[in-house]
Amino acid sequence: MDDSLGMTPLMVSAVTNDIVGVRTYLDEHMKQTDQLGRTALMWAAMHNHGETIKILASFEAGLQDKDGYTALMYAASKGHTDSVLQLVDVEARMKNKNGVTALMCAVENQHVEIATILAAYEDRLQDNKGWTALMRAAKNNTLAKFPFLVELEHSIADGKKWTSMMYAASKGHLEAVEALLPYEGMLQDYEGKTALVIASFLGHKAIVEKLYSIEGSIADRLGLTPMMWAAEKGYHEIVHFMSETQARCQDNRGWTALMRGAQNGFEKIVEILAPLESQQIDTNGFTALMYAAIKNQPACAKLLAPWEKGFRNTGGLTALIMASQFDHNDIIALLAEHEASMSCSNGRTALMTAAMHGNVEGTRILAPFEARARDSNGMTALMHSVYLHAQDARVKRDILVELRSENLYELHAEVASCLYDLECGMTDARGMTALMHSMKDKNLIIISKLAETEPKMKDHDERTALMHAALTGATDVVTFLSDSEAGMKDANGYTAMIYAAQRNLHEFVKRLAPYEAGMQDRYSMTALMWGFKLGFSQVVSHLLDYESGYQDKRGMSLLMMAAAEPNQSMLKELIIKHRLSLHHCNLPSSASEIGLRDNEGQTALMHAALSGNESAVQLLLPYEAGQQTPRGTTALMLAASRGHKEIVELLGPKERTMQDVNGRTALMLALQNKNFMLCRLLLMEIPALDNRYLSCYEYAIDMRVIDFSDLLLNARLRLMSLSRLSCYVFYNHICSAFAQLILHILKSSCNSLAQIKLRASANLSLLEQQVSNALNGSDTGLDVASVQVEVLSDESLLLNVMNPCDLKNLEVLFEICSSVMFDDLDLATQLPVHPVSTINSDECVEGNKESSQSPMDTSSGVANESTQTMPISLATQELSHSFQYHTRTVREKLSEYMNVYNSFLHADLSQVDTACIICMSWAVECIFIPCGHACCCRYCLEFSSHRCPICRSEIKDFLMLPCEGANREEL
Repeated sequence: MDDSLGMTPLMVSAVTNDIVGVRTYLDEHMKQTDQLGRTALMWAAMHNHGETIKILASFEAGLQDKDGYTALMYAASKGHTDSVLQLVDVEARMKNKNGVTALMCAVENQHVEIATILAAYEDRLQDNKGWTALMRAAKNNTLAKFPFLVELEHSIADGKKWTSMMYAASKGHLEAVEALLPYEGMLQDYEGKTALVIASFLGHKAIVEKLYSIEGSIADRLGLTPMMWAAEKGYHEIVHFMSETQARCQDNRGWTALMRGAQNGFEKIVEILAPLESQQIDTNGFTALMYAAIKNQPACAKLLAPWEKGFRNTGGLTALIMASQFDHNDIIALLAEHEASMSCSNGRTALMTAAMHGNVEGTRILAPFEARARDSNGMTALMHSVYLHAQDARVKRDILVELRSENLYELHAEVASCLYDLECGMTDARGMTALMHSMKDKNLIIISKLAETEPKMKDHDERTALMHAALTGATDVVTFLSDSEAGMKDANGYTAMIYAAQRNLHEFVKRLAPYEAGMQDRYSMTALMWGFKLGFSQVVSHLLDYESGYQDKRGMSLLMMAAAEPNQSMLKELIIKHRLSLHHCNLPSSASEIGLRDNEGQTALMHAALSGNESAVQLLLPYEAGQQTPRGTTALMLAASRGHKEIVELLGPKERTMQDVNGRTALMLALQNKNFMLCRLLLMEIPALDNRYLSCYEYAIDMRVIDFSDLLLNARLRLMSLSRLSCYVFYNHICSAFAQLILHILKSSCNSLAQIKLRASANLSLLEQQVSNALNGSDTGLDVASVQVEVLSDESLLLNVMNPCDLKNLEVLFEICSSVMFDDLDLATQLPVHPVSTINSDECVEGNKESSQSPMDTSSGVANESTQTMPISLATQELSHSFQYHTRTVREKLSEYMNVYNSFLHADLSQVDTACIICMSWAVECIFIPCGHACCCRYCLEFSSHRCPICRSEIKDFLMLPCEGANREEL
């Protein structure tokens, strides 16, 4: 024996039927296995040694080898009937790893006698696939040897729900089918297939004829009938056999047997079924002819064309259009005469489809039938041929993708050449020509041809093909179209070069610059302006020599745009080109943009100042400083209103003290916009008054401080009430006098009120002396009752109503207002040396104690130089403690000042003649500007002939005096 199998002495004895050896080695080697897992009993069964089996059965029965086989299975496979009889009682109904039983082994090996014995023990058992012994007999066409299995195992289905008859039908075993038909007819598998369907699909005609009467009416779960399965595979005899009863049946998708035969090219089936099933459509509206066209079955299409021509599917596609989609030219030629000029739902014809896909032969066939037709967008076949569609059916199928960049361009060009003479010059619904459409794919072969036949045409937006080239970036097209279409504009005034500049196509711009330089759109923007606005430096560099000096609809030049940009490279280049000539004959003779103004009269310097561009201001300052807009605005005023401190410093020496048409200065605009940090830079503008005689103090009123603006306004109304004949001049005299005082203060950069007193002592002494002289009677001409209005001067008016105490109070008022407005005059830190320190409340004293931290030199009244002051910024949301203190002090001093003059008003106002000098009836209500005389009521104002009745000077404006109880709104 072969020791390589690992056989034990017991196994060797069993193989040789050595009874003595078996008994000798039994105790030592029983149940041991060889390398395949077989026992001594299995070896004895394989060799049909009955005595040995009898000895070993009681010890090794029921054991299985590595594949799960038992001794009974080995005996059944070998056909050893005696051994089977000895083992059947102890090993029946056991299965190997595949679920196979001893009965199945006997049937597979056609051992009828053994199968007969085992059938009583192992009938109706199934292996792992669900197969029974009967199924094995049916598949192997040995059922005639095992008829007893039919009764025992019929109607059992395996894992696929296939029965024994289905296996017999699949193998074409007619006798087995006949034996099983009474038991398993009408049964279906998981997919609903019957034995007839299986036989039809596999072409077993005899079995089909046998089963048809019983299972002919049964379709599978997808609705396919036996005839459809036969047609799918081309079994025309079976189809012919079933056609009389199963014609015009449709599956769940609406497909017929004719459709299946047509798409697979089975001509005989089409011949049989065309008269019976033609003109039927599936759920998508497809006919058998359409499927033949899609699958390129020209023979079937020829048979079906007389029956099904002219049909459309649910998308409106015909069989001809479908053939065009797939380049099936034989079918195109066949169907052209039947379905030409028919279009789908979007209006496309077969010719358009062929042209769109680059089908040259199909285009030639269809052109005589469908040329000049338009789709729903008005596009022709020529338009479809000039660019590659993203919805190309071949691209969807990933076919010929590699050829798109190579052969497909040539194919489209050849298609277009077939259509030039037929469709050239036609436009779509948007007015676009084939030449315009060709820009999308930049096919120069097509463009060069169309440029000769479709030049200078415009779409509905008045765009030319050259403009469309700029929109798609087709730079090489300029060569073909520059001579014919350069210089044309669309509805917005855009040229091709402007479109190119907007898309940073610098090479396109470079080629068109000699043709379209200097052309402006509807907003007067040039290509250079667009390039600069969008930040395309290469476009700008190409056009700078051509388009400098132009202005847009707002009057903006390139220099003005550059002045507002942080990058100054363009500004520097424009300044370098100052006074240089351009080299193009159609452009301005000077490239200089210095001094140009926009529609509001603003220069580039003003734009730089407005945007806070310090470096641009430095570059433009030598060229445009001192210029004003028609309203008198300067660059300094714009910078001051925006709070650009560095720019104000640069422009101050050039434009300081200039006023606009309303008389406003840069300081007034700075204060009005709460830019108080600019006051030091504009000191020389403090004395100025605007055309309404308002000083910078009115412009500095902070509306965020509760009641502060109302308080100052009420003070003005009260001052105006002192004398109706002179109130306006009086008020403005006070503003001017104290503006001069503050000017002296700030010029010396004082940082304490003690220094203020020392610096301004001369002015104060002079003013106090004049007041003292008036009160002592040394100047008798100042009696208000006896003074004539015509000779009243500013000084006399001031002295007429003031006394030293009031003068001091008013001085304190303006000093406090100034310290609030100008950051380093902080009264709260210097109050111990203030000359009016006796006027404070407990709250003020507490504020002083909290805020006075710096040592003071009280003997000289000069603050220590190390004193640190806290800047006051009105732009912050929380007002400082110092500012709150100033506000309270202003309220207190104004209230006290007004109380002093209440008695004066009631005492002296009666001495003044307040009647209108024209009607002598109504009270004086109008103050004339600029003379300041108040002598007319509102009703006689129109009789004044625009001249003052007293001094005959021209009246430029007037101010209404408040009546008794007047409020702010009435003023």
